[in-house]
Amino acid sequence: LVVDASSNLNAGRIISELFGSGGLPNADCWDRLDEGVVTGENIENYKVVLWHSFNTEQEVLTPFEAEVLASYLDGGGILILSSTAVLANLGDFENLALHLGVAVDQADVNINFVRGYEGAAHFEDTHLFLGGGVGAGFPDLTTSLVPERDQGTAPVLYYDDHGQDGGIAAVTHRSGPYATLVFGFPIESVGGVGGTDNLATFMRYVWGWVEEELDIPDSPESAPSEFALGAVYPNPFNSSAVVTVSLDRTGKVELGLFDIAGREVARIWDGIVPAGRRTVTLNAGQMGLAAGVYYLRLKSADRTAGQKVVFMR
Repeated sequence: LVVDASSNLNAGRIISELFGSGGLPNADCWDRLDEGVVTGENIENYKVVLWHSFNTEQEVLTPFEAEVLASYLDGGGILILSSTAVLANLGDFENLALHLGVAVDQADVNINFVRGYEGAAHFEDTHLFLGGGVGAGFPDLTTSLVPERDQGTAPVLYYDDHGQDGGIAAVTHRSGPYATLVFGFPIESVGGVGGTDNLATFMRYVWGWVEEELDIPDSPESAPSEFALGAVYPNPFNSSAVVTVSLDRTGKVELGLFDIAGREVARIWDGIVPAGRRTVTLNAGQMGLAAGVYYLRLKSADRTAGQKVVFMR
């Protein structure tokens, strides 16, 4: 699904006409100007959503739509985002920002050449000029990005400042069941002048990445539908035990071990954790546990789950 959040009719036409030819699949289009805000029903059956807004600065994404996109990603979707307006207002879309795995470095680096990072799969050969040619026009902003996750996040494009890296221009992110690709520039401005890649060629690079992500199976193990702590095994234990943690959405998570007096004796997690199902090991030696009864507590926002754990020497 291609979501056109731009008020520039030419920008919307340029993107929509790419699909269905040149190696790109057919795509449905949603014009927010005519059809209104996007709901979960509108996107739930699409494997990929491309959201673009060219140079439009206002009303390109509502807080409601940001939550819709976050839920779509938790369900295993792929989101391609090309909107400097959304990036400028990421602070208003905290949950979506957590899913994207990026933050803004500089709002405008004012560089129009873009190249692929060496070794960046599907993007290494990219050479773009933003503006002129067959594109929709010059970008008002060229925003540089910074990855916010240590794992699953990869810069793939950079702004070419006379042969130097002028900042990250695009980042891919894979977390549990979903994947994202965020551009710091409007893709509609790719003009193809002076021997650089035109938009059709560039979108084939993008779609190569999409096809690879679609080949990654979304197993039930990676996409739980509940917030829960599994049973601790073995329990009682005398050296180590394991427990399965299920998170139905990405967010700030605390996982701690408490004694019977309610004192926290070990903090296992304290930070942003992607949605998914993962196994946690409780190592008594590393935690410095004395024999006794403990309580393992999982907390995220207003939700908690717990399990009683018994350590025996």
